[in-house]
Amino acid sequence: GIGNAIRSARILGGPMVTAERYDGNVNVHLPSGSHNEIDTVVELDVAGTPVVYKSPIIQSWTTGFVSSVDVAISVPAGLQVRYTTDGSPVTPKSDLYTRPIHVSRPMTISAAGIFNGKLVTQTVSKKLEQLTLWPAAAGVAGSPGLDVQEFIGDFNSVNDFLGGTPAKVLTAGSVGLDPAWKVVPEHIGRVFTARLQAPSSELYRFVLTSDDGASLWIDDKLVVNNDGVHSSKDVSGYAPLEKGAHSLKVAWFNKTGDASLNLRWGTGSNGLTQIP
Repeated sequence: GIGNAIRSARILGGPMVTAERYDGNVNVHLPSGSHNEIDTVVELDVAGTPVVYKSPIIQSWTTGFVSSVDVAISVPAGLQVRYTTDGSPVTPKSDLYTRPIHVSRPMTISAAGIFNGKLVTQTVSKKLEQLTLWPAAAGVAGSPGLDVQEFIGDFNSVNDFLGGTPAKVLTAGSVGLDPAWKVVPEHIGRVFTARLQAPSSELYRFVLTSDDGASLWIDDKLVVNNDGVHSSKDVSGYAPLEKGAHSLKVAWFNKTGDASLNLRWGTGSNGLTQIP
């Protein structure tokens, strides 16, 4: 938001237009046919040194939760932050933000900056959803190691070999490149399957690093899509898992050149660790 009074406004290189401040925004009224809809620039003449108010930022590690999540809101310098949790508009009389909001039911948090009893920033919002746990497999314990199917071919996607006949079947200790490889083979794909033991009922974050493509499924649901031909990159996904055993599948391929594969997980704002 702009804290100064607006003296005048005009389209850069064009006519004068009308501009006004309203609820932390600057509303500019452009006459029909007076501007380019793609790249018009409006020049504002304001009283005094420009004062720009930054909008607050609603901070949470995810927009979904199982039991509860704490949500923080950044407070821009010199401002108060007022907020609502029922989707209603923020006003100068809304609740004053002083500490993280403990969320244990679905809600939409909206927040805005206040100065001298007036709304001076845009309102920001975040919707938080309570998630249903994916049930654990009854009576099935997590088993050590992974079963691995290996495929040979010039692949551009994991879908090129999923469901096919493997050239080789073996086992591995973790989701990753084979430690026996001195040089990672080209034109190769692998599918890792195992039982993943969730130590508690939580929302878990998974980060899959791969070069080329890879995808992760938990309980036959796609959680991370990092497919395609690309250099090494991280892609995240989330799964609300009930305590106990869940099926895990990772498909990965290397077309040519450099290769990488790594899978980590964690809960909340805690650090990520390798899948055990």
